[in-house]
Amino acid sequence: MTDQVKESAAAPTSEMDFSRVLDEALNAVMTVKSAASDLATRAISADRAELFQSARSLESRVLEATPYLDNLLLVVRRAKHHTIESAYREILGKPGRENDAEKLRLIMGEVSEIQTIINAANQNVTSFLKLLSSSTRLANAGSGDLPPERNLLGKA
Repeated sequence: MTDQVKESAAAPTSEMDFSRVLDEALNAVMTVKSAASDLATRAISADRAELFQSARSLESRVLEATPYLDNLLLVVRRAKHHTIESAYREILGKPGRENDAEKLRLIMGEVSEIQTIINAANQNVTSFLKLLSSSTRLANAGSGDLPPERNLLGKA
């Protein structure tokens, strides 16, 4: 955990502090979602170098976001909640806390979408690697049985 996040991990002294923690976590989640979406898109059409760079970018965004989410979870645990959803339900019922409840709802929704995107990206990357593996095997296959013009395909 970075020093900046450690400082903000101190128990929020006000609803304003908690709102800041929520803003930081929501921004972090949105950044991860953007990187995950980029990876999922590149897995469909990018070359290996772009795909690798996109995966590294996602990893970097996750590492940057983790302390902010850890901070949110720490605050939720200090409030004697076991999940963000239970904190959301409690805040939802309190007058004047609508913005915090909305931020928690958005965080939960974004995390769910990230999981869906990551699953799709994983499937796309797996398909890409299978295709690459198949094409490599075809190119390296016994080309002696093929007509000369077909041999060129294996050398391309």
